[in-house]
Amino acid sequence: MVVKTDIAEWIRREHRSIRELSDALLGEVRLIPRFNRDGWLDALRHRFSRFRVHLQNHFEAEEDGGFLEPVVECRPTLSPEVEHLRREHSEMSRWLDQILDELRSVGPDDELLLEDACHRIERLLSALKHHEDHENLLVTFVFSQDMGEKD
Repeated sequence: MVVKTDIAEWIRREHRSIRELSDALLGEVRLIPRFNRDGWLDALRHRFSRFRVHLQNHFEAEEDGGFLEPVVECRPTLSPEVEHLRREHSEMSRWLDQILDELRSVGPDDELLLEDACHRIERLLSALKHHEDHENLLVTFVFSQDMGEKD
C-alpha cells in the first residue's frame, strides 16, 4: 500500500511541475510581440526546448518503472487504457519534436508562421492537460479501488 501511495504522490508532484512549466510557456505564446521579436523568439525556443526535454523524460519515467506498470498489475483489464496512454506519449513526443523543428526554422519576421507555431503549442498544451487528467483519474480509480478492497 505504501508503494501505491508513493506512486499517486509522485504523479501529483510531476503533474504540478508540468502545469507550472505549461503555464509559463502559455504566457509566452499568448503574447507575441509585434516588433523586435528576436529576443522573444530565442527565449521561446529555449523555454520550449527545456519543456520538451522535461516532458519526454516524464513520459519515459511513467512507462519505465513508473505508475503504468502497477496499474496493469492491479487491474489487468485496464491494459487497453494504459496502452492508449502510451500511444499518446509517443504521439506527443513526436509533436514536441515537430514544433521544436518549426520554431528553429522560423524567423522573427515570419508573423504567420510564428502565430501558427504558437497555436500549435497551445493545442499541444490543451491535449497534454486532457492526457494528464485521464492519467489522474486512472491512478485514483485503480489505487482507491485496490485499497478499498483490502478493508
